[in-house]
Amino acid sequence: MSPIAEQDMLSISEAAEELGVSVSYLRLAERLGVVPEARRSAGGHRRYKQEDIKHLRRLGVGERKRRMAEAR
Repeated sequence: MSPIAEQDMLSISEAAEELGVSVSYLRLAERLGVVPEARRSAGGHRRYKQEDIKHLRRLGVGERKRRMAEAR
């Protein structure tokens, strides 16, 4: 893992909440190769930087759910 401080990174649940998707969605999307593999902590937990979240948004992660919410 790069020298980025652990406290500067988001857990998978924090990343999912910020993106408006479920944790299972992020795991499945990673497994299927739809999104890049997340960094891992020393304990093997997925960790995301803010730039990772921005990249996932550029890929459209969570976009459908946002559009559906706006349509209501």
